[in-house]
Amino acid sequence: MAVPNRAGSLVTATAFLLLVVLAAACSSPAQVAVFQVPPGPSRMVPLTADVPVITSRLRALGDTGATVAVNGSSIVVTGGGPLPAPASFFVKTGRVTFRQVLCGAPAYSPSTGAPSPPGPLPACGEQYRTSAANLGLFPHDGVVGVGDLPSDPSFAAYPSTSADDADQPSTTVLLPTDRTYGYQLYARMVLGSVQVQGSAVASAKVQFVDHTWLVECTLTPSGASQWEKATRADFHEYMAVDVDGLVISSPLIEPAQATYGSYGDKMQIAGDLNKSRAEQLAALLESGPLPAPLAA
Repeated sequence: MAVPNRAGSLVTATAFLLLVVLAAACSSPAQVAVFQVPPGPSRMVPLTADVPVITSRLRALGDTGATVAVNGSSIVVTGGGPLPAPASFFVKTGRVTFRQVLCGAPAYSPSTGAPSPPGPLPACGEQYRTSAANLGLFPHDGVVGVGDLPSDPSFAAYPSTSADDADQPSTTVLLPTDRTYGYQLYARMVLGSVQVQGSAVASAKVQFVDHTWLVECTLTPSGASQWEKATRADFHEYMAVDVDGLVISSPLIEPAQATYGSYGDKMQIAGDLNKSRAEQLAALLESGPLPAPLAA
């Protein structure tokens, strides 16, 4: 009668379990990125609120395989391959608003030893206002002749509006322009109150039309009404696209048309966008803002 080799069986079973563990470890999704709460005041919003926003941004940029989950005091992205955009894109708030451009402003340059002027921002000087009359459009001739309007020098003494204060929808703000998005009209811009929020966008997609990258948006019914009111009021003037207190684009409303034409529920954001910047802007509009910023 043969006697089973129990020791050999135990060794074989142990080796089998080790192979299972190693296989599971090798097949588990790789960690792609870790986002954390930035240092500073205590965060009042749970990290779980950021998960659907980051997931939506990944999906909008074409990453359908990544998983986003909270792990302790961090948000971890696993699987799906490398991030489809820089990590900084996923941790910024991404709050988008649309405001009328009132005038250009130079870079902040206070007088030596002089305090910043108190109180609210002054009005733009009439000769510096980016109004339709000052811009001098001649669409009826098929020519767009935008006048060369200088910045209002009186704003050099005023610091830019902070990102937190820029969230106030009813106030005039002084915001820097973001040159990483391409050419900008001015170093900074004085903007009126918010006319349309990013939440007015129901969907956004990137298109390449006439050698130009742009973001084609479909608006919600209430957003379409806000957009109609804003563009009609600012016909032949600039409208700024503000993302987290930085102006990324300031398109001119219907410069080649002599009379106003309704946009319906469509909005096109153009400017000096490249493909990646257009895709990131569309993703921000699709996902909505983070409830609070994170750190990469």
